[in-house]
Amino acid sequence: MLGKDLFELIDIGENSELECKAAKAQLPKSIWETYSSFANTNGGTILLGVEEIEKRLVVKGADVVKLQREFWDNVNNRQKVSVNILQNKDVFPVKIDGKSILQINVPRAMRQQKPVSVNANPYIGTYKRNHEGDYRCSKEEVDAMISESTDIERDGIVLLNYGLADLDLETLRGYRQRFEVRNPDHDWNGLDNVEFLKRIGGWGVDRETQKEGLTYAGLLCFGIEMTISSGLSHYFLDYREKLSNIPDQRWSHRITSQEGTWSGNLLDFYYKIIRRIHEDIEVPFALEGDALMRQSETRVHKALREALINTLVHADHFRDGKIVIEKEKSKYTFRNPGLLRVPLDKAIYGGTSDTRNRNIFKIFSLLGLGEQSGYGLESIHTIWEEQRWERPIIKEEFQPEQVTLILKTISEKPEMLADHMQDNLMKEVSNTKSGDKAKLYKVLQSSIVDIFTKKMPTKEF
Repeated sequence: MLGKDLFELIDIGENSELECKAAKAQLPKSIWETYSSFANTNGGTILLGVEEIEKRLVVKGADVVKLQREFWDNVNNRQKVSVNILQNKDVFPVKIDGKSILQINVPRAMRQQKPVSVNANPYIGTYKRNHEGDYRCSKEEVDAMISESTDIERDGIVLLNYGLADLDLETLRGYRQRFEVRNPDHDWNGLDNVEFLKRIGGWGVDRETQKEGLTYAGLLCFGIEMTISSGLSHYFLDYREKLSNIPDQRWSHRITSQEGTWSGNLLDFYYKIIRRIHEDIEVPFALEGDALMRQSETRVHKALREALINTLVHADHFRDGKIVIEKEKSKYTFRNPGLLRVPLDKAIYGGTSDTRNRNIFKIFSLLGLGEQSGYGLESIHTIWEEQRWERPIIKEEFQPEQVTLILKTISEKPEMLADHMQDNLMKEVSNTKSGDKAKLYKVLQSSIVDIFTKKMPTKEF
């Protein structure tokens, strides 16, 4: 929203990321609620001097010099708002049809800055944004923001009344066997279960009481559904397949953590459904020595595995919401509670890591599962681009807070391919010396071939 042209913003009208206020000579009191709501949600733009009349935005103009000075005085006042997250470039006057208005671009606050509240008490002054406007956050929402703002590893918190009896020992045994196969000479292989769990982040010591017990990571990865739910009441894992054309059949196959036929923990869920997710991916042949052998897996396998692990590792297991994985004929959907901890563009670009559950991530990564250094989403995008499939879709929703990743295994739409070709052409043209028509012709020819090739679904993984 912040990157859109101002005329386009006004033409679109007020929405979840645009608020207009008729401020002639003084700041409206409600501006701070909107500032708080934009900062705590997904950012947005405030226009002072624009009024909504009969569902149309009308530019009225304002005393922008006075408003700008008053705004900066108040946004830097801790009695007015809890924190100033703006820079000078975010607040500036604009002229439209000879009338001056003030534009304020409020970015999304970093998790360490939340909750951004109107006054010193976050429980009565914290707001979020929805399509209806600004709403006051509940105590649960404020508590969640406060918890997210710290660097305390919540999945490393020790559960004082939980021990080995609360674990599914088959899950732990299977994990240790896989770990030993991967690390046959590792010193940890000779440890008892408690000492082994301590090394991998599944068991800890409470510093205040000096009592030992399972961590949340240990419970989530190795526990039994009944005991996991007693510690985390919102816990629920749901895998759904919709592959048949039978009328009125909602799902052709489903696995949930509450079935009672298996442990219901994160590790078992991963191994139960990764095979089903990978099941229909065509695996090509490749030469191994003098023999033509099927490859064990492809880069598409890797991307889907990374998507699944990201969903389990980055989920906010402490808030309302469930993990849902859906497989359809040409689409995979991965959904987890909690928002991204880094801006979406940085998450896609890669290299910026802010793992929500570091101990759970460690437990998976010790088996070689999970991309290091924040390159998971980037590698998924790269692999999908190699296949010339539609670009991955990542959505953040705020009521309730959740992230959804959608991966479609169908070819890009022609208009998307055309845009891609145009971008490539513009880059090449800018690098082509004047008069080098032969090179430019080859670029144009290869781009035309490329776009028609990309329209065809590929089976080569």
